[in-house]
Amino acid sequence: MSRGKLDSFISSGTRFVAEQIGVPDNEFKEAIVGLFRDQNRPIRAYLAQVEYGEEKDFNVALCIASEIGGYEKLASDIASVFRRMFGSHEHLDILFLSSSQETELRKVCCPFFSSRRFDRPDFYLTSSEGYGLEEVRACYKERRFLNGHPDGYLLCEVDPPILGQPYGLGGQDIHRVVLASRHAGHSVFTINDWPTYVHVARLTRVVSGDEFIIAENDIESIGWAEIYESSVSAQQASVI
Repeated sequence: MSRGKLDSFISSGTRFVAEQIGVPDNEFKEAIVGLFRDQNRPIRAYLAQVEYGEEKDFNVALCIASEIGGYEKLASDIASVFRRMFGSHEHLDILFLSSSQETELRKVCCPFFSSRRFDRPDFYLTSSEGYGLEEVRACYKERRFLNGHPDGYLLCEVDPPILGQPYGLGGQDIHRVVLASRHAGHSVFTINDWPTYVHVARLTRVVSGDEFIIAENDIESIGWAEIYESSVSAQQASVI
């Protein structure tokens, strides 16, 4: 992470580059998830690479989205954790996101904490190959998991849920799926070409909010599918 002291501010003219990922970053996320969980308000948190104005180098920023203010205590607690882990010579920005900024950020970055889902779907899931995934489902990004897959795994909430009975779940439906890119060189985290072709899986165990690494036996394949930028495109594909 970049150097200096920790600052807290509201920024305009930012460009969101990518999600900040890696072992130290996941350790930091794990350390502060509890601070967000303790907040008595809807809140989402992201760790992102951000460029400001004409600057060419990115900064690492903790980005917070909430409709309710009063961040001073939370920012102070985050600062304490950050300094304890990385020292006072390292630098982290804290950005408080507007709705439009969060929309832009979600195009390149997953939240690592969400107490309430975003108000608009990130994309739409359907399958032209069956697997019981033909119905169009709205997808909301929840978290990025690191694993052996080069791109990592994307945890999403789906609406409507997937029927759980075919997977031995009885009346318990599947509300969250794990997505991974089917094609080398393509990402489910920064999508430039639509549709994107994905593997769809379900979690086989309860994954706690401070886990960012999962094993292969933590997921079970559901099938192949595509994700579309709009519900209209997904609906058109589902009836072909």
